[in-house]
Amino acid sequence: MKWVLKAFSGMRPLVTPELLPASGAENSINVRLDDGALTPVNAPSNVTSFDATDYNSIYQWLDTWLGWTGWVTAAPGPVAADRLYVFGTSLPDSGAPQMIADSVTYPLAMPAPATALTATVTGSPDEDAAPAVTYTYVYTYLSGYDEESTPCPASDLVSWQEGQTVTLAGFTAPPNRSSTGGKTGDVASFNIYRTETGTAGTALYFIANVPATTTSWTDNVSPTDFGDELPSEDYNPPVAGLQGLISIPNGMMAAFTGNQLWFCEPWLPHAWPEEYMLTTDYPIVALASIGPSVIVLTEGTPYLLQGTTPSAMTMVQLLSNTPCVNGAAVVNFGNLVAFPGPDGLYVIDASGDVVNVTKDLFRREQWQAYNPNTFVAGQLGGRYYATYNSEANGVGTMIVNLQAGAAFVSFSDIAAQAFWYDIESGQLFYLDASGAIHEYDPVSGAPLSMDWLSKESLLLDEVNFSCMWIDAVNAPTAAQTTAINAAITAAETANATMISGGLDAEINGFAVNTYEIDGDGLEDIPAESLSINVNVWADGNIVASVNDDNEIIRLPSGFLARSWQIEVTGTQSIERIALATSVAELRALGDP
Repeated sequence: MKWVLKAFSGMRPLVTPELLPASGAENSINVRLDDGALTPVNAPSNVTSFDATDYNSIYQWLDTWLGWTGWVTAAPGPVAADRLYVFGTSLPDSGAPQMIADSVTYPLAMPAPATALTATVTGSPDEDAAPAVTYTYVYTYLSGYDEESTPCPASDLVSWQEGQTVTLAGFTAPPNRSSTGGKTGDVASFNIYRTETGTAGTALYFIANVPATTTSWTDNVSPTDFGDELPSEDYNPPVAGLQGLISIPNGMMAAFTGNQLWFCEPWLPHAWPEEYMLTTDYPIVALASIGPSVIVLTEGTPYLLQGTTPSAMTMVQLLSNTPCVNGAAVVNFGNLVAFPGPDGLYVIDASGDVVNVTKDLFRREQWQAYNPNTFVAGQLGGRYYATYNSEANGVGTMIVNLQAGAAFVSFSDIAAQAFWYDIESGQLFYLDASGAIHEYDPVSGAPLSMDWLSKESLLLDEVNFSCMWIDAVNAPTAAQTTAINAAITAAETANATMISGGLDAEINGFAVNTYEIDGDGLEDIPAESLSINVNVWADGNIVASVNDDNEIIRLPSGFLARSWQIEVTGTQSIERIALATSVAELRALGDP
Protein backbone atom coordinates (compact mmCIF):
# COMPACT_ATOMS: atom_id res chain seq x y z
CA MET A 1 0.00 0.00 0.00
CA LYS A 2 1.21 3.48 -0.77
CA TRP A 3 0.10 7.07 -0.12
CA VAL A 4 1.33 9.85 -2.40
CA LEU A 5 0.88 13.56 -1.73
CA LYS A 6 1.38 15.98 -4.64
CA ALA A 7 -0.42 18.85 -6.36
CA PHE A 8 -0.79 20.32 -2.89
CA SER A 9 -3.82 22.47 -2.14
CA GLY A 10 -5.28 24.53 0.69
CA MET A 11 -7.97 24.25 3.31
CA ARG A 12 -11.73 23.69 3.18
CA PRO A 13 -12.84 24.17 6.81
CA LEU A 14 -16.41 23.11 6.01
CA VAL A 15 -15.30 19.58 5.09
CA THR A 16 -14.37 17.04 7.77
CA PRO A 17 -10.63 16.19 7.64
CA GLU A 18 -11.01 12.64 6.34
CA LEU A 19 -13.31 13.76 3.49
CA LEU A 20 -11.02 16.46 2.12
CA PRO A 21 -9.66 16.06 -1.43
CA ALA A 22 -6.49 14.01 -1.74
CA SER A 23 -4.33 17.16 -1.90
CA GLY A 24 -6.36 19.11 0.66
CA ALA A 25 -5.08 20.46 3.96
CA GLU A 26 -6.23 20.86 7.52
CA ASN A 27 -3.76 23.69 8.02
CA SER A 28 -1.91 25.92 5.57
CA ILE A 29 0.14 28.93 6.70
CA ASN A 30 2.65 30.93 4.66
CA VAL A 31 2.38 28.53 1.70
CA ARG A 32 2.16 29.83 -1.88
CA LEU A 33 0.11 26.94 -3.40
CA ASP A 34 0.21 28.22 -6.96
CA ASP A 35 2.33 25.60 -8.75
CA GLY A 36 1.31 22.30 -7.15
CA ALA A 37 4.30 22.24 -4.82
CA LEU A 38 4.58 23.17 -1.17
CA THR A 39 6.55 26.41 -1.47
CA PRO A 40 6.84 29.00 1.29
CA VAL A 41 6.12 32.63 0.54
CA ASN A 42 8.99 35.04 0.87
CA ALA A 43 9.37 37.18 3.95
CA PRO A 44 7.83 40.66 3.61
CA SER A 45 10.25 43.44 2.73
CA ASN A 46 10.08 46.81 4.44
CA VAL A 47 9.34 49.68 2.06
CA THR A 48 8.88 52.74 4.26
CA SER A 49 7.25 53.90 7.49
CA PHE A 50 4.80 56.56 8.58
CA ASP A 51 5.24 58.56 11.75
CA ALA A 52 1.60 57.81 12.58
CA THR A 53 0.41 54.36 13.68
CA ASP A 54 -3.35 54.90 13.40
CA TYR A 55 -3.73 54.82 9.62
CA ASN A 56 -6.28 52.43 8.11
CA SER A 57 -5.94 53.39 4.43
CA ILE A 58 -2.84 53.78 2.25
CA TYR A 59 -2.17 54.83 -1.34
CA GLN A 60 0.98 55.28 -3.40
CA TRP A 61 0.84 58.42 -5.52
CA LEU A 62 3.74 59.51 -7.72
CA ASP A 63 6.23 57.50 -5.61
CA THR A 64 4.87 59.04 -2.39
CA TRP A 65 3.00 57.00 0.20
CA LEU A 66 -0.13 58.60 1.64
CA GLY A 67 -2.04 57.42 4.69
CA TRP A 68 -5.32 58.26 6.42
CA THR A 69 -7.31 57.16 9.43
CA GLY A 70 -10.58 55.41 8.68
CA TRP A 71 -11.70 53.99 5.35
CA VAL A 72 -10.56 56.45 2.68
CA THR A 73 -10.65 55.89 -1.08
CA ALA A 74 -8.54 57.73 -3.64
CA ALA A 75 -8.44 57.82 -7.44
CA PRO A 76 -6.57 59.81 -10.09
CA GLY A 77 -8.78 62.27 -11.89
CA PRO A 78 -9.75 62.10 -15.59
CA VAL A 79 -7.76 65.27 -16.27
CA ALA A 80 -4.52 66.06 -18.07
CA ALA A 81 -2.61 67.17 -14.95
CA ASP A 82 -1.54 64.79 -12.17
CA ARG A 83 -4.25 65.14 -9.56
CA LEU A 84 -5.45 62.70 -6.93
CA TYR A 85 -8.98 62.84 -5.50
CA VAL A 86 -9.54 61.62 -1.95
CA PHE A 87 -12.91 60.80 -0.34
CA GLY A 88 -13.79 59.51 3.13
CA THR A 89 -15.92 60.40 6.12
CA SER A 90 -12.83 60.54 8.37
CA LEU A 91 -11.32 63.43 6.41
CA PRO A 92 -11.34 66.89 8.05
CA ASP A 93 -14.33 69.22 7.86
CA SER A 94 -16.93 66.46 8.23
CA GLY A 95 -15.42 64.38 5.47
CA ALA A 96 -15.05 67.10 2.83
CA PRO A 97 -13.59 65.55 -0.36
CA GLN A 98 -10.03 66.57 -1.21
CA MET A 99 -7.82 67.08 -4.24
CA ILE A 100 -4.03 66.64 -4.12
CA ALA A 101 -2.08 68.42 -6.85
CA ASP A 102 1.58 69.42 -6.95
CA SER A 103 1.96 68.09 -3.38
CA VAL A 104 -0.73 70.49 -2.09
CA THR A 105 -3.99 69.28 -0.57
CA TYR A 106 -7.10 71.33 -1.37
CA PRO A 107 -10.75 70.95 -0.46
CA LEU A 108 -12.26 69.67 -3.70
CA ALA A 109 -15.27 71.96 -3.45
CA MET A 110 -14.66 75.18 -5.37
CA PRO A 111 -15.69 78.31 -3.43
CA ALA A 112 -18.26 80.44 -5.24
CA PRO A 113 -19.11 84.15 -5.05
CA ALA A 114 -22.07 84.66 -2.77
CA THR A 115 -23.32 88.15 -3.65
CA ALA A 116 -24.60 89.63 -6.89
CA LEU A 117 -22.76 92.24 -8.88
CA THR A 118 -23.99 95.81 -9.09
CA ALA A 119 -24.43 96.96 -12.70
CA THR A 120 -24.54 100.71 -13.31
CA VAL A 121 -25.31 102.33 -16.71
CA THR A 122 -23.82 105.74 -17.46
CA GLY A 123 -23.77 108.04 -20.52
CA SER A 124 -26.31 108.79 -23.26
CA PRO A 125 -27.17 106.58 -26.22
CA ASP A 126 -25.89 107.49 -29.68
CA GLU A 127 -28.42 109.22 -31.94
CA ASP A 128 -28.57 106.26 -34.32
CA ALA A 129 -28.30 103.63 -31.58
CA ALA A 130 -30.17 100.40 -32.01
CA PRO A 131 -33.02 99.64 -29.63
CA ALA A 132 -32.04 99.06 -26.03
CA VAL A 133 -30.76 95.67 -24.89
CA THR A 134 -31.51 94.27 -21.45
CA TYR A 135 -28.57 92.75 -19.63
CA THR A 136 -27.95 90.89 -16.39
CA TYR A 137 -24.52 89.75 -15.20
CA VAL A 138 -22.93 86.98 -13.16
CA TYR A 139 -19.37 85.93 -12.50
CA THR A 140 -17.63 82.75 -11.36
CA TYR A 141 -14.38 81.87 -9.65
CA LEU A 142 -11.75 80.07 -11.74
CA SER A 143 -8.81 78.21 -10.19
CA GLY A 144 -5.36 77.92 -11.68
CA TYR A 145 -6.39 74.37 -12.66
CA ASP A 146 -9.36 75.74 -14.69
CA GLU A 147 -11.93 74.55 -12.17
CA GLU A 148 -14.94 76.83 -12.40
CA SER A 149 -17.36 77.51 -9.59
CA THR A 150 -21.08 77.99 -9.73
CA PRO A 151 -22.05 81.62 -10.52
CA CYS A 152 -23.04 84.35 -8.11
CA PRO A 153 -26.70 85.44 -8.04
CA ALA A 154 -27.71 87.46 -11.10
CA SER A 155 -27.40 91.23 -11.01
CA ASP A 156 -30.39 93.49 -11.46
CA LEU A 157 -31.53 93.96 -15.06
CA VAL A 158 -30.08 96.97 -16.83
CA SER A 159 -31.00 98.55 -20.18
CA TRP A 160 -28.09 99.43 -22.43
CA GLN A 161 -27.71 101.15 -25.82
CA GLU A 162 -24.68 102.00 -27.92
CA GLY A 163 -22.91 105.04 -26.48
CA GLN A 164 -23.59 103.98 -22.90
CA THR A 165 -21.27 102.23 -20.47
CA VAL A 166 -22.02 99.46 -17.96
CA THR A 167 -19.77 99.35 -14.92
CA LEU A 168 -19.77 96.24 -12.73
CA ALA A 169 -18.90 96.49 -9.05
CA GLY A 170 -19.18 94.19 -6.05
CA PHE A 171 -16.58 91.58 -6.97
CA THR A 172 -15.61 89.83 -3.74
CA ALA A 173 -12.09 88.70 -2.94
CA PRO A 174 -12.04 84.88 -3.11
CA PRO A 175 -11.03 82.82 -0.07
CA ASN A 176 -7.82 80.81 -0.17
CA ARG A 177 -8.50 77.22 -1.09
CA SER A 178 -5.07 76.06 0.08
CA SER A 179 -4.02 76.41 3.70
CA THR A 180 -1.31 78.98 2.95
CA GLY A 181 -2.64 80.69 -0.18
CA GLY A 182 -0.82 81.52 -3.36
CA LYS A 183 -1.11 78.00 -4.75
CA THR A 184 -2.22 77.00 -8.23
CA GLY A 185 -5.45 75.49 -6.95
CA ASP A 186 -6.54 78.78 -5.39
CA VAL A 187 -8.88 81.12 -7.26
CA ALA A 188 -6.78 82.82 -9.93
CA SER A 189 -9.34 84.80 -11.92
CA PHE A 190 -13.01 85.61 -12.52
CA ASN A 191 -15.11 84.66 -15.53
CA ILE A 192 -17.82 87.24 -16.34
CA TYR A 193 -21.02 86.29 -18.14
CA ARG A 194 -23.79 88.44 -19.64
CA THR A 195 -27.21 87.57 -20.95
CA GLU A 196 -27.37 87.38 -24.73
CA THR A 197 -29.92 86.08 -27.17
CA GLY A 198 -28.49 83.27 -29.26
CA THR A 199 -29.88 80.60 -31.55
CA ALA A 200 -31.02 78.58 -28.56
CA GLY A 201 -32.63 81.53 -26.80
CA THR A 202 -31.53 83.92 -24.10
CA ALA A 203 -28.79 82.67 -21.81
CA LEU A 204 -25.64 83.79 -20.00
CA TYR A 205 -22.57 83.89 -22.25
CA PHE A 206 -18.89 84.47 -21.50
CA ILE A 207 -17.61 88.01 -22.13
CA ALA A 208 -14.38 88.37 -20.12
CA ASN A 209 -11.81 86.77 -17.83
CA VAL A 210 -10.31 89.19 -15.29
CA PRO A 211 -7.75 88.81 -12.45
CA ALA A 212 -9.00 87.73 -9.04
CA THR A 213 -7.88 91.11 -7.67
CA THR A 214 -10.55 92.90 -9.74
CA THR A 215 -12.99 95.04 -7.75
CA SER A 216 -14.81 96.76 -10.62
CA TRP A 217 -14.90 96.32 -14.37
CA THR A 218 -16.31 98.26 -17.34
CA ASP A 219 -18.18 96.29 -19.99
CA ASN A 220 -16.98 97.40 -23.43
CA VAL A 221 -17.78 94.09 -25.12
CA SER A 222 -19.89 94.36 -28.28
CA PRO A 223 -23.34 92.73 -28.22
CA THR A 224 -22.16 90.43 -31.00
CA ASP A 225 -18.82 89.53 -29.43
CA PHE A 226 -19.44 86.88 -26.80
CA GLY A 227 -18.17 83.39 -26.08
CA ASP A 228 -19.59 80.12 -24.83
CA GLU A 229 -22.64 79.71 -22.66
CA LEU A 230 -22.12 79.55 -18.89
CA PRO A 231 -21.30 75.86 -18.21
CA SER A 232 -21.22 75.79 -14.42
CA GLU A 233 -24.71 76.85 -13.38
CA ASP A 234 -25.43 73.33 -12.10
CA TYR A 235 -21.87 72.50 -10.98
CA ASN A 236 -22.74 71.68 -7.39
CA PRO A 237 -19.62 71.16 -5.27
CA PRO A 238 -19.31 67.66 -3.79
CA VAL A 239 -21.16 67.32 -0.51
CA ALA A 240 -19.21 66.58 2.67
CA GLY A 241 -19.32 62.93 3.68
CA LEU A 242 -19.06 61.44 0.20
CA GLN A 243 -17.08 58.19 0.24
CA GLY A 244 -16.25 55.13 -1.84
CA LEU A 245 -14.82 57.13 -4.77
CA ILE A 246 -14.31 55.23 -8.06
CA SER A 247 -13.37 56.18 -11.61
CA ILE A 248 -15.61 55.21 -14.54
CA PRO A 249 -14.89 55.37 -18.29
CA ASN A 250 -15.79 58.52 -20.22
CA GLY A 251 -14.35 60.87 -17.62
CA MET A 252 -16.84 60.04 -14.88
CA MET A 253 -16.31 59.48 -11.18
CA ALA A 254 -18.82 58.24 -8.62
CA ALA A 255 -19.17 58.29 -4.83
CA PHE A 256 -21.93 57.86 -2.28
CA THR A 257 -23.37 58.99 1.01
CA GLY A 258 -26.16 57.06 2.70
CA ASN A 259 -28.38 55.73 -0.07
CA GLN A 260 -27.44 58.51 -2.50
CA LEU A 261 -25.21 57.76 -5.48
CA TRP A 262 -23.49 60.83 -6.95
CA PHE A 263 -21.64 61.39 -10.23
CA CYS A 264 -19.27 64.16 -11.25
CA GLU A 265 -19.66 66.13 -14.45
CA PRO A 266 -17.63 64.19 -17.07
CA TRP A 267 -13.97 65.29 -17.05
CA LEU A 268 -14.68 67.79 -14.24
CA PRO A 269 -14.12 66.03 -10.88
CA HIS A 270 -14.79 69.22 -8.90
CA ALA A 271 -18.42 69.43 -10.13
CA TRP A 272 -21.10 67.04 -8.83
CA PRO A 273 -24.50 68.12 -10.25
CA GLU A 274 -27.40 67.21 -8.02
CA GLU A 275 -29.50 66.36 -11.09
CA TYR A 276 -27.33 63.26 -11.69
CA MET A 277 -27.87 61.82 -8.20
CA LEU A 278 -29.63 58.43 -7.90
CA THR A 279 -31.00 56.69 -4.81
CA THR A 280 -31.09 53.07 -3.68
CA ASP A 281 -33.49 51.22 -1.36
CA TYR A 282 -30.70 50.33 1.06
CA PRO A 283 -27.72 52.33 2.36
CA ILE A 284 -24.74 51.99 0.04
CA VAL A 285 -21.60 50.29 1.38
CA ALA A 286 -19.17 50.38 -1.57
CA LEU A 287 -18.86 50.97 -5.32
CA ALA A 288 -16.80 49.27 -8.01
CA SER A 289 -16.37 49.73 -11.75
CA ILE A 290 -15.95 46.91 -14.27
CA GLY A 291 -15.53 48.57 -17.64
CA PRO A 292 -18.70 50.56 -18.33
CA SER A 293 -20.61 48.77 -15.56
CA VAL A 294 -20.88 50.16 -12.04
CA ILE A 295 -21.50 47.74 -9.18
CA VAL A 296 -23.32 49.28 -6.22
CA LEU A 297 -23.05 47.18 -3.05
CA THR A 298 -25.52 47.96 -0.29
CA GLU A 299 -26.73 46.73 3.06
CA GLY A 300 -29.36 44.81 1.10
CA THR A 301 -29.41 43.96 -2.59
CA PRO A 302 -26.70 45.01 -5.05
CA TYR A 303 -27.36 47.19 -8.09
CA LEU A 304 -25.92 47.27 -11.60
CA LEU A 305 -25.57 50.56 -13.49
CA GLN A 306 -24.62 51.12 -17.10
CA GLY A 307 -24.38 54.21 -19.25
CA THR A 308 -21.99 56.49 -21.09
CA THR A 309 -22.96 59.73 -19.31
CA PRO A 310 -24.28 60.48 -15.82
CA SER A 311 -27.57 61.73 -17.27
CA ALA A 312 -28.10 58.45 -19.13
CA MET A 313 -27.29 55.95 -16.38
CA THR A 314 -29.71 53.03 -16.05
CA MET A 315 -29.84 51.32 -12.65
CA VAL A 316 -31.11 47.77 -12.14
CA GLN A 317 -31.67 46.22 -8.73
CA LEU A 318 -30.23 42.70 -8.87
CA LEU A 319 -32.36 39.79 -7.72
CA SER A 320 -29.90 38.66 -5.07
CA ASN A 321 -30.19 39.13 -1.31
CA THR A 322 -26.45 39.60 -0.82
CA PRO A 323 -25.59 42.53 1.43
CA CYS A 324 -22.02 43.75 1.70
CA VAL A 325 -20.92 43.95 5.33
CA ASN A 326 -17.71 45.97 4.91
CA GLY A 327 -16.69 48.49 2.26
CA ALA A 328 -12.99 48.34 3.23
CA ALA A 329 -12.95 44.65 2.24
CA VAL A 330 -14.24 45.10 -1.33
CA VAL A 331 -11.62 44.16 -3.95
CA ASN A 332 -11.87 44.85 -7.68
CA PHE A 333 -10.10 42.18 -9.75
CA GLY A 334 -10.83 43.90 -13.05
CA ASN A 335 -13.23 41.26 -14.35
CA LEU A 336 -15.12 40.73 -11.12
CA VAL A 337 -15.57 42.28 -7.69
CA ALA A 338 -15.19 40.35 -4.42
CA PHE A 339 -16.95 41.43 -1.23
CA PRO A 340 -17.74 39.91 2.17
CA GLY A 341 -21.32 39.02 2.93
CA PRO A 342 -22.74 37.75 6.21
CA ASP A 343 -22.29 34.11 5.18
CA GLY A 344 -19.27 34.09 2.88
CA LEU A 345 -17.17 35.80 0.25
CA TYR A 346 -19.12 36.77 -2.86
CA VAL A 347 -18.04 37.77 -6.34
CA ILE A 348 -20.07 39.73 -8.86
CA ASP A 349 -19.25 40.27 -12.53
CA ALA A 350 -20.12 42.94 -15.12
CA SER A 351 -23.34 41.15 -16.05
CA GLY A 352 -24.59 41.17 -12.46
CA ASP A 353 -24.12 37.46 -11.69
CA VAL A 354 -23.52 36.99 -7.95
CA VAL A 355 -21.77 33.86 -6.60
CA ASN A 356 -20.77 32.81 -3.09
CA VAL A 357 -17.27 31.43 -3.79
CA THR A 358 -16.81 30.16 -0.23
CA LYS A 359 -20.08 28.23 0.07
CA ASP A 360 -18.07 24.97 -0.02
CA LEU A 361 -15.38 26.32 2.32
CA PHE A 362 -17.24 27.76 5.31
CA ARG A 363 -20.50 27.38 7.14
CA ARG A 364 -22.10 30.66 8.10
CA GLU A 365 -20.94 30.33 11.72
CA GLN A 366 -17.38 29.47 10.62
CA TRP A 367 -17.28 32.54 8.37
CA GLN A 368 -18.76 34.77 11.07
CA ALA A 369 -16.09 33.56 13.50
CA TYR A 370 -13.54 35.54 11.45
CA ASN A 371 -15.61 38.72 11.95
CA PRO A 372 -15.81 39.90 8.31
CA ASN A 373 -16.91 43.33 9.57
CA THR A 374 -13.26 43.88 10.57
CA PHE A 375 -11.68 42.81 7.27
CA VAL A 376 -9.25 44.97 5.36
CA ALA A 377 -8.57 43.38 2.01
CA GLY A 378 -6.27 43.31 -1.01
CA GLN A 379 -5.34 41.05 -3.90
CA LEU A 380 -2.35 39.24 -5.35
CA GLY A 381 -2.19 36.69 -8.16
CA GLY A 382 -5.97 36.56 -8.49
CA ARG A 383 -6.45 35.72 -4.82
CA TYR A 384 -8.35 37.61 -2.15
CA TYR A 385 -6.36 38.64 0.96
CA ALA A 386 -8.22 39.74 4.08
CA THR A 387 -6.78 40.52 7.49
CA TYR A 388 -9.28 39.66 10.21
CA ASN A 389 -9.53 40.47 13.92
CA SER A 390 -11.83 38.23 15.89
CA GLU A 391 -12.21 36.83 19.37
CA ALA A 392 -12.39 33.26 18.07
CA ASN A 393 -9.46 33.33 15.64
CA GLY A 394 -7.28 36.22 16.80
CA VAL A 395 -5.54 38.32 14.16
CA GLY A 396 -4.22 36.99 10.86
CA THR A 397 -4.77 37.06 7.13
CA MET A 398 -7.06 34.78 5.16
CA ILE A 399 -6.19 34.05 1.52
CA VAL A 400 -9.02 32.80 -0.70
CA ASN A 401 -8.33 31.20 -4.06
CA LEU A 402 -11.22 32.30 -6.30
CA GLN A 403 -10.64 29.85 -9.14
CA ALA A 404 -13.95 28.29 -10.17
CA GLY A 405 -14.21 24.67 -9.05
CA ALA A 406 -10.96 24.84 -7.06
CA ALA A 407 -11.69 27.31 -4.28
CA PHE A 408 -9.65 26.86 -1.15
CA VAL A 409 -8.37 28.99 1.69
CA SER A 410 -4.92 29.43 3.13
CA PHE A 411 -3.54 31.73 5.81
CA SER A 412 -0.68 34.08 6.52
CA ASP A 413 0.56 35.31 9.87
CA ILE A 414 0.84 38.92 8.67
CA ALA A 415 -1.57 41.43 10.22
CA ALA A 416 -2.45 44.37 7.99
CA GLN A 417 -4.17 47.59 8.95
CA ALA A 418 -4.51 48.40 5.24
CA PHE A 419 -3.63 46.89 1.87
CA TRP A 420 -2.71 48.58 -1.40
CA TYR A 421 -2.31 46.74 -4.70
CA ASP A 422 -0.15 48.26 -7.42
CA ILE A 423 -1.76 47.26 -10.72
CA GLU A 424 1.23 48.31 -12.80
CA SER A 425 3.78 46.19 -10.96
CA GLY A 426 1.48 43.46 -9.61
CA GLN A 427 2.78 44.03 -6.07
CA LEU A 428 0.76 43.85 -2.88
CA PHE A 429 1.70 46.20 -0.04
CA TYR A 430 0.35 46.31 3.49
CA LEU A 431 0.55 48.59 6.51
CA ASP A 432 1.21 47.08 9.93
CA ALA A 433 0.40 48.39 13.41
CA SER A 434 3.80 50.05 13.79
CA GLY A 435 3.16 52.31 10.80
CA ALA A 436 5.54 50.36 8.52
CA ILE A 437 4.65 49.52 4.92
CA HIS A 438 5.82 46.16 3.59
CA GLU A 439 5.65 44.35 0.28
CA TYR A 440 4.01 40.95 0.72
CA ASP A 441 5.88 37.99 -0.81
CA PRO A 442 8.47 40.02 -2.77
CA VAL A 443 10.09 38.31 -5.76
CA SER A 444 13.51 38.55 -4.14
CA GLY A 445 13.14 37.58 -0.52
CA ALA A 446 14.18 35.06 2.10
CA PRO A 447 11.57 32.29 2.44
CA LEU A 448 9.38 32.25 5.50
CA SER A 449 8.84 29.08 7.49
CA MET A 450 5.64 27.43 6.26
CA ASP A 451 3.29 25.11 8.12
CA TRP A 452 1.10 22.67 6.17
CA LEU A 453 -0.92 19.75 7.56
CA SER A 454 -2.43 17.22 5.18
CA LYS A 455 -5.91 15.83 5.24
CA GLU A 456 -6.53 12.86 7.52
CA SER A 457 -6.08 9.72 5.43
CA LEU A 458 -8.45 7.24 7.06
CA LEU A 459 -7.77 3.72 5.78
CA LEU A 460 -10.12 0.72 5.82
CA ASP A 461 -7.48 -1.44 7.49
CA GLU A 462 -4.69 -0.72 9.89
CA VAL A 463 -1.28 -0.57 8.19
CA ASN A 464 2.31 0.36 8.92
CA PHE A 465 3.97 2.68 6.42
CA SER A 466 7.57 1.55 6.69
CA CYS A 467 9.30 4.03 4.40
CA MET A 468 8.97 7.49 2.89
CA TRP A 469 10.43 9.63 0.10
CA ILE A 470 10.41 13.44 0.03
CA ASP A 471 11.06 15.22 -3.25
CA ALA A 472 12.45 18.60 -2.18
CA VAL A 473 14.51 21.45 -3.55
CA ASN A 474 17.70 21.53 -1.50
CA ALA A 475 19.67 24.56 -2.56
CA PRO A 476 18.36 28.11 -2.40
CA THR A 477 18.33 30.10 -5.61
CA ALA A 478 20.85 32.90 -6.10
CA ALA A 479 18.11 35.43 -5.33
CA GLN A 480 17.15 33.56 -2.14
CA THR A 481 20.78 33.41 -1.04
CA THR A 482 21.15 37.15 -1.52
CA ALA A 483 17.92 37.78 0.37
CA ILE A 484 18.86 35.41 3.20
CA ASN A 485 22.25 37.09 3.62
CA ALA A 486 20.57 40.51 3.62
CA ALA A 487 18.08 39.34 6.25
CA ILE A 488 20.89 37.98 8.43
CA THR A 489 22.79 41.27 8.17
CA ALA A 490 19.68 43.31 8.95
CA ALA A 491 18.84 41.17 12.01
CA GLU A 492 22.41 41.32 13.31
CA THR A 493 22.50 45.10 12.84
CA ALA A 494 19.17 45.57 14.60
CA ASN A 495 20.25 43.34 17.49
CA ALA A 496 23.60 45.14 17.84
CA THR A 497 21.74 48.44 18.04
CA MET A 498 19.40 47.10 20.72
CA ILE A 499 22.26 45.59 22.73
CA SER A 500 24.25 48.81 22.61
CA GLY A 501 21.21 50.61 23.98
CA GLY A 502 20.90 48.30 26.95
CA LEU A 503 18.39 45.83 25.45
CA ASP A 504 15.49 48.06 26.55
CA ALA A 505 15.54 45.86 29.63
CA GLU A 506 14.51 48.23 32.37
CA ILE A 507 12.17 46.78 35.02
CA ASN A 508 8.50 47.20 34.11
CA GLY A 509 9.59 48.67 30.77
CA PHE A 510 7.00 46.70 28.77
CA ALA A 511 3.39 45.68 29.17
CA VAL A 512 2.59 42.13 30.29
CA ASN A 513 2.67 39.61 27.39
CA THR A 514 4.83 41.84 25.18
CA TYR A 515 7.46 39.08 25.20
CA GLU A 516 7.27 35.41 26.07
CA ILE A 517 8.71 34.34 29.44
CA ASP A 518 12.52 34.62 29.31
CA GLY A 519 12.10 36.23 25.89
CA ASP A 520 13.40 39.53 24.60
CA GLY A 521 13.13 41.97 21.72
CA LEU A 522 16.10 40.61 19.79
CA GLU A 523 15.35 39.46 16.26
CA ASP A 524 15.87 35.83 15.29
CA ILE A 525 18.84 35.30 12.99
CA PRO A 526 17.66 33.52 9.80
CA ALA A 527 19.31 30.23 8.90
CA GLU A 528 21.86 30.40 6.08
CA SER A 529 20.41 27.34 4.32
CA LEU A 530 16.94 26.00 3.58
CA SER A 531 15.47 23.49 5.99
CA ILE A 532 12.54 21.12 6.21
CA ASN A 533 10.83 19.08 8.88
CA VAL A 534 8.18 16.47 8.10
CA ASN A 535 6.17 14.97 10.93
CA VAL A 536 4.35 11.69 10.33
CA TRP A 537 1.20 11.35 12.40
CA ALA A 538 -0.44 7.97 13.03
CA ASP A 539 -3.69 7.68 14.98
CA GLY A 540 -3.11 11.13 16.47
CA ASN A 541 0.52 10.62 17.52
CA ILE A 542 3.79 11.74 15.90
CA VAL A 543 5.60 8.52 14.99
CA ALA A 544 8.44 10.10 12.98
CA SER A 545 10.04 13.50 12.53
CA VAL A 546 12.14 13.68 9.38
CA ASN A 547 14.64 16.29 8.17
CA ASP A 548 16.11 14.35 5.23
CA ASP A 549 14.92 14.44 1.63
CA ASN A 550 15.49 12.94 -1.82
CA GLU A 551 16.35 9.54 -0.36
CA ILE A 552 14.55 6.51 1.06
CA ILE A 553 13.69 7.20 4.68
CA ARG A 554 12.91 4.33 7.06
CA LEU A 555 9.94 4.82 9.36
CA PRO A 556 9.35 3.15 12.74
CA SER A 557 7.80 -0.31 12.77
CA GLY A 558 6.02 -2.36 15.38
CA PHE A 559 2.61 -0.71 15.18
CA LEU A 560 -0.42 -0.41 12.93
CA ALA A 561 -2.69 2.59 12.41
CA ARG A 562 -5.74 3.58 10.34
CA SER A 563 -5.41 7.37 10.55
CA TRP A 564 -2.35 8.99 8.91
CA GLN A 565 -1.36 12.60 8.37
CA ILE A 566 1.69 14.51 7.16
CA GLU A 567 2.77 17.84 8.64
CA VAL A 568 5.39 19.96 6.86
CA THR A 569 7.28 22.93 8.32
CA GLY A 570 10.34 24.74 7.03
CA THR A 571 11.69 26.83 4.17
CA GLN A 572 12.34 24.21 1.49
CA SER A 573 10.02 23.66 -1.45
CA ILE A 574 8.51 20.16 -1.62
CA GLU A 575 7.13 18.67 -4.82
CA ARG A 576 6.00 15.26 -3.55
CA ILE A 577 5.81 13.10 -0.44
CA ALA A 578 5.30 9.35 -0.79
CA LEU A 579 4.75 6.73 1.92
CA ALA A 580 4.66 2.97 1.32
CA THR A 581 4.49 -0.27 3.28
CA SER A 582 7.60 -1.56 1.52
CA VAL A 583 10.66 -0.23 -0.28
CA ALA A 584 9.59 -2.11 -3.42
CA GLU A 585 6.30 -0.22 -3.47
CA LEU A 586 8.16 3.04 -2.97
CA ARG A 587 10.60 2.31 -5.82
CA ALA A 588 7.68 1.41 -8.09
CA LEU A 589 6.58 5.06 -7.95
CA GLY A 590 9.46 5.93 -10.26
CA ASP A 591 11.89 8.43 -8.80
CA PRO A 592 13.19 6.36 -5.84
